[in-house]
This record gives sequence, C-alpha cells and structure tokens, in this order.
Amino acid sequence: MALPTCVASVPIFQNLDHQGQESIASRLQHVHLQAGEALAMPGDPGALRVVRSGRIRQSRITANGSEQLLRVLSHGQFTGELAVLTGQPEQVMSVALTDSEVCVLSATDLREILVTHPKVSMEMIAEVSTRLARSEDQLTQITGRSVSARLGEYLAGLAEAAKGAAFELPMAKKDLASFLGTTPETLSRTLRTFADKGLISQSGRRITVKEPSRLMLLDS
Repeated sequence: MALPTCVASVPIFQNLDHQGQESIASRLQHVHLQAGEALAMPGDPGALRVVRSGRIRQSRITANGSEQLLRVLSHGQFTGELAVLTGQPEQVMSVALTDSEVCVLSATDLREILVTHPKVSMEMIAEVSTRLARSEDQLTQITGRSVSARLGEYLAGLAEAAKGAAFELPMAKKDLASFLGTTPETLSRTLRTFADKGLISQSGRRITVKEPSRLMLLDS
C-alpha cells in the first residue's frame, strides 16, 4: 500500500520502516483549506501539522501590534512541534496562502511516537535546532544589516536555488517585506534601485538576477 505523502515526504519519518510509517499514517487527520482559511491560531491546542499540498503562511503579532512573517511552509514541511514538545498552545498564526491540504497528528499521538521511535525524536531535535539557527540568523540580519544587504542576499540565494534561471518570488511582496523586517514601500524602492543598477530585472514577482556576486557584497 502506498503511504500518504504526508508520511513518506517528511524527513523526521523517512528513517522509519514501512510498518512504523503505516502506523503513523493511520493516525493522521486530513484537513482541506481554502486560500485565506486559518489552519491554526494562537491558543489552539498543539498538534503536528504537515503540508501535503499548497502553501501555509505563518506569522506572529509583535509587541507594537504589527504582523511579522515567520515563514511560508510548502509540501513536506511541518509546524506545531514546539507546542507539542512544550505542552503549550500554539503561539503563531498559520493561514493558507493557497488552497491547501494538511495532515494533522494530535499531540498525544506524536508524543507516543516520540517515545516508541527514538529515531523520530532525534530527527525532530535536529529540525528544531535548524529552525532555531535560521530564526537567529534572520534576527541578526534584521537588526544588523541594511535592507539592501538583506534583500540582496535573499535574492542571490533564490537565484542559486534556481541555478541562475529566472524565478518567481515565493511570496507576495508585502509578505517578503515583513519577512525581511521592512515596509512594502522600501522593498519596492530597493528592487527598483537594484534594477536601475543592472543587478536584476523584474516583471511583477518574476525576478532575474544578473549580478549575484554583487548582490552578496552589498554593505560588505
């Protein structure tokens, strides 16, 4: 029997044998979301939520009342592990950017799996550590570097992933601005400056990076 994509594609479950993966698959609940529909809100019970298709936008309200984008999840990525591990309710908003399908594993089931399958526990610790490192890196960039430097490095990274080809920004410009800790107006102005300098060309959300090495050296 073919395993649901939610189990087969998630790194923390991939090292389990077929029987172990089937056991997890039998406990999953499948949730279908329309664009704009909430998957989880602050205060909701903790659960592991795995994106099977579509994209999920995660954000948090800051102390001054503004919304800070944390990440955008896509196929095979998951959220909710921190709430489950700490026994606390959800702390972030998770909303579907597009029509999406998500597989949900309850906190009780996940804790049982972590006890009975040590490999999953180790993989989850590694994933949480990686996310923490990314969050610290994001905070450092926001507080210590200019918008030009942050955006330049971000675009150069996307260009590298696209192997030099043109690519679509993975999120709306207002979300990208939030992710980079700036305003949509400043983001648009910086993109125009990059284009005027011949570093990129753009058409809507479609970007071609012409000088990736120069983008990486901004503010250096």
